Amino acid sequence: PDANLKPVLNPAGVATFRSMDRSGKGLFVGRVINAYLANTPMQMAKAKNALALENPQALRLAAHTMKSASATAGADRLAAICRDIENQAIQGQLDGVDAKLAEASSLLELVKQLGVGLACDDFGTG
Repeated sequence: PDANLKPVLNPAGVATFRSMDRSGKGLFVGRVINAYLANTPMQMAKAKNALALENPQALRLAAHTMKSASATAGADRLAAICRDIENQAIQGQLDGVDAKLAEASSLLELVKQLGVGLACDDFGTG
């Protein structure tokens, strides 16, 4: 099943989480994924709002938070887009960020779908 996650989630990252679970019941993976799924959509909304308000500092903070969380969750492509957005915000360059946020939103939706499946599998409910 992890091979199917490759385009959106890094299988090595998912495997690392699974190997860190001392209980053997997937509780750690479930906690990480559930925290990611609870917080990242809020950061995406903050990023979109910051862009609408042309606030590069708020955009940078939201993008940085999403970048770090996505990298931790194994969503490498999403983390890379967020890194690009963060760098543009640092430079005060907001041109093209709307397209990057749209791509990031699409990837986040895919990560959410896959993440819910991972969390359910690891909690034994999937």
